[in-house]
Amino acid sequence: MWNCIRNADRRSLAWGTVILALIFFVAVNTLANTVLTSSRLDLTEDELFTLTDGTKEVIASLEEPIDLRLYYSEQFDEIGPNIARHADRVRELLDEYERLSGGMIRIQLFDPEPFSPEEDLAVSDGLQGLPFDQSGARVYFGVSGTNSTDDVDSIGYLAPERGAFLEYDLTRMISNLADPEKPVVALVSDLPLQGTQFDNYAPWLVLDGLQQFFKVEILDRDALELPAETEILVIAGAHSIKDPLLYEMDQFVMNGGSLVVLVDPYVRFNRGSNSLNPSPSEDINDISDLLAKWGARYVSDAVVGDLRAASPVADSQEIRLNFP
Repeated sequence: MWNCIRNADRRSLAWGTVILALIFFVAVNTLANTVLTSSRLDLTEDELFTLTDGTKEVIASLEEPIDLRLYYSEQFDEIGPNIARHADRVRELLDEYERLSGGMIRIQLFDPEPFSPEEDLAVSDGLQGLPFDQSGARVYFGVSGTNSTDDVDSIGYLAPERGAFLEYDLTRMISNLADPEKPVVALVSDLPLQGTQFDNYAPWLVLDGLQQFFKVEILDRDALELPAETEILVIAGAHSIKDPLLYEMDQFVMNGGSLVVLVDPYVRFNRGSNSLNPSPSEDINDISDLLAKWGARYVSDAVVGDLRAASPVADSQEIRLNFP
């Protein structure tokens, strides 16, 4: 009799444990769905789905809705798994933008089949169609965006090769739509940032990057004043600056203007001969007096670089650097 009672107690205890476990499981899931809805855990090696602080600041600063249209032709799935995986990453990253924006970023997905209204919309948004077969049909994989004033910006083709820059490209587009009036940057430089005849006047990457976010006003060596609407002054390897412009630059900085100075003691470009081997006696620091006035000290024998990312080049001149 006693054993029967003990067995019954054990069965009751077991059933009670199972019921309590189920109640606990439901309670935890309910709590997670209501309290932890904004939490995510990114377990990828390179944190592919974790947005940077800069992107989060851009999203938080949005004052008007941004509509993004993602175009992806399903025919891409037939090409291979690489582009399909990249498309999945694009969708999931856009979902993260939408989630963090609190409704300020709205996503639409389109499959622009050949000769469809969706294809017409993709073309009008500036997307680049890629030939798919002999019939002349084209496939699309890009994204466009519009703001409340119908400004349009787009990434014509989301190439998998630019996967490492995906967040940068998307954030740049959103930033341009959020603030179509780009800040004005006055650029003072003797370097051929706009390219030369030897490279078909292809702009340097640093200039191309600046122009994506700013309206860049490049001042020639005869300039005497800064553009009236200048918000940021960039001095990059400037050799000869007229005295009136030096005065304007000084007043701009002293009045609280934003300043970026790039000075390289080992600059390898000579503006006179288009040679990469300037004369060792050439003065490359005409703004040293201004730097001292602004409280900055120029050290000509200091070098900042990344040896791991350095590219070897062939050069008749040899520069030896002694690192501690």
